[in-house]
Amino acid sequence: DHRDLHSFPTRRSSDLNPVYDGRFAASNIEANDFAERFTKFGGLVYGKFNFDGTYNAEGWEPEALLNTLTMSSDALMREGQIRTSGAIQNGLQKLAQLVNDDFDVTQELRNARTKITVENGRVKFDKLQSTLGKIGDVEVSGSYGFDGTLDYSGKILLSEQQTARVLSKDVIGDITGFLGGGRSVKRLSLPLQIGGTIEKPTVSIDYNAIGEQAGKGALDALSGRVKGLLDRQ
Repeated sequence: DHRDLHSFPTRRSSDLNPVYDGRFAASNIEANDFAERFTKFGGLVYGKFNFDGTYNAEGWEPEALLNTLTMSSDALMREGQIRTSGAIQNGLQKLAQLVNDDFDVTQELRNARTKITVENGRVKFDKLQSTLGKIGDVEVSGSYGFDGTLDYSGKILLSEQQTARVLSKDVIGDITGFLGGGRSVKRLSLPLQIGGTIEKPTVSIDYNAIGEQAGKGALDALSGRVKGLLDRQ
């Protein structure tokens, strides 16, 4: 492991209210250790990651430092795992039902990367991108607050294999006779929303996007399965 942290008080500092500016760099840091120390996302992501950035904060007490913290950092994880539970696991199980496949509770993460900023009590992820197991690629932007609130939006880009499962003739039949027909789609993109709180997150995947990409005929052919998924969002 390599860690490098430089911090120094600025000219605005005083004995009553010290102000710190600094930069940091670290490599091969265990993601779950970092998450448990600085966030409420323990037990979710495992693997080694690297980050490099700058920060500033002021005050003596931890609460004051946290409330005034601003940070900007690049983060990268080549290989890791995500262990799902609760709403996230339920969301993946619904997706598994759509593609007629089984997804393990533990999914492999590859090439996870994002820009992280901290400001005004929120931790923001700018285009957090990763390959998620055999499901496909995930891209999410948004933030969570020190108050526990979540506000993320993005998409799941199904792999070519999973897209073929959704649109196979075994699942939707021959849709050439349906109004709107079918379109050749290599990879379906499903909009994703994550909200609620860390304690009670909500996960929503918009399956209606299938109709926009593969045609109304494909969505009609999948209507029974998709309706059941939408009813349980």
